[in-house]
Amino acid sequence: MRTFDEVLAGEYASATSQGGRFALLMVDIDGLRQINETYGYGTGNVALKSVAEAVKRTIRATDRAGRYGGDEFAILLAGATPEV
Repeated sequence: MRTFDEVLAGEYASATSQGGRFALLMVDIDGLRQINETYGYGTGNVALKSVAEAVKRTIRATDRAGRYGGDEFAILLAGATPEV
């Protein structure tokens, strides 16, 4: 989370000083706690890894993603246009 915050701060500074833009997406896994409690933390870890892999396959090479909290991922889309 700390590293992602640093990357985000740098991207924000760059975008504001150079008139650029970016998008920030937050992804939350609803029900992860219930998965952990019902099926165990091993299954919860599989769910986390599955979401992480899906994010990794979906983002561009210039984008950055990271786990931001227990069940949250943050995705920074540098130079994102409305189409992105």
